Amino acid sequence: MFCQKPDTIAQHINIIRFSKCNTGYSINTELSWKQVLKQPMQLCFSDSLLLTRDLIIPKMFEGLEIPKGLKSNQLKQKLNDYLLANPDKKFVLNLTNINSQTDCMKVLTDYLERLTTELKLMKDTFILNVAE
Repeated sequence: MFCQKPDTIAQHINIIRFSKCNTGYSINTELSWKQVLKQPMQLCFSDSLLLTRDLIIPKMFEGLEIPKGLKSNQLKQKLNDYLLANPDKKFVLNLTNINSQTDCMKVLTDYLERLTTELKLMKDTFILNVAE
């Protein structure tokens, strides 16, 4: 954790909070800190892994059982494989735009754009439905 820049750690905490807010958890600052402190290694993950694991996967499979193959350590690769195997499928990510988390929205949209380009997916594979 202490190999990361303070800005990076702050961004990771914002992404974790943003993801939790957008997957149906109510955010309690004290409880959030306790959860982060229980698993400090998650602050060392990349932004894209945190978004994939904590937001994109739960949103893509909302209301469905999350495929077991997507829970491994190679989560991003599993997601890439899944998206390549289902190139015509559309994923609507219903998000709540939280004012203090707007940086997370930028990181998310940049990541989805990069993922779409890298995998040569249709431009509208990921549809962000943002409610104010």
